[in-house]
Amino acid sequence: MFLGWRMESVAVGSKTLVLPSLVPSISSFETQLDPIAALQLQYALREPVTLVSAYDLNLFGSSFVDLCRRFKETGVLLLDSGGYEHSHASRYAGKGYATWTFEAYKAACELQLHDFAFSFDYFWRDNDSSESYDDFELRLVGELFNEHSFVAKDALIPVLHLHTRSDETQKLSEEQILQLVKRVASECKSPFIAIPERELGDGLIEKFKLAKKICDALSETPGVGLHVLGCGNPLSFAYLAAAGARMADGLEWYRTYISDNFHLHHFQQEPVLPNAGENVGNPTAELILKRGLPYRVKVATMNLMSLQAFSTELSPLVRQRTVHQLVQKNYGLRAGTELQGLEA
Repeated sequence: MFLGWRMESVAVGSKTLVLPSLVPSISSFETQLDPIAALQLQYALREPVTLVSAYDLNLFGSSFVDLCRRFKETGVLLLDSGGYEHSHASRYAGKGYATWTFEAYKAACELQLHDFAFSFDYFWRDNDSSESYDDFELRLVGELFNEHSFVAKDALIPVLHLHTRSDETQKLSEEQILQLVKRVASECKSPFIAIPERELGDGLIEKFKLAKKICDALSETPGVGLHVLGCGNPLSFAYLAAAGARMADGLEWYRTYISDNFHLHHFQQEPVLPNAGENVGNPTAELILKRGLPYRVKVATMNLMSLQAFSTELSPLVRQRTVHQLVQKNYGLRAGTELQGLEA
């Protein structure tokens, strides 16, 4: 059942973010630029929205904090909980690595650098194998809307994990997922709730179908849309936006190279492939590319322009329910036909 286009944009003070929005995230983990250099580039190119990590605010200190404050003057700044960076850093550093705590996350939020802040991460049965689903639901709602009082209610984006444990060994049932989505959305004052892309299913079709059911459930609470965490692949975002997702974020913009048909390639393959950002009129980008700056900055600049071109082309097609046209043009007949059947 198609429930219609519900959110074309979201107002953030004097700023307006056009939806659906593919957010170029910033992280210290396995990226081509450190967070300061990445945000400096986004600021110079007047990127309308970014996502930074509470963990990286702690790691990079005052220089990064000051830059975030400047970015927020003109762009929408999302603050992630820091769990992603910490989980990978601790995996590499071993048991002696410092724990990333709720108190550290709270301290980052209290800097008031964000327009929206994602909640801390909670899992069912992560610490208590006997916890019932109903008890988890009550605990989660309490943690989200009582323990996060240091974040304004209309700025907190609840993160919902669909796996019962952080090791991802089990998953909530579909009935439990939709019940949880409805419950949290009814309590939520923010325009978004967030779910990690990897937890939506094993393949893109499966992810689309569950995302569609989640978005239909969210439609019962007008003004609350789905943000998909970790979905920076343009093809995946096109499918999930067609399913109803209003926002997503990812690191692909400076982990890979985005060619002219919005395919992702190894970051080092840019010299032999065309790019999709050539038709985006951005004088600052043109100046950066003419200055002969380092390779990584050049490729990241072209990628940002490519994603802006993609978002511009995608948005009206979502409203018209014809995203399959964009998909077929860039990814082939099979990809377009599959999506056309799902959009119907």
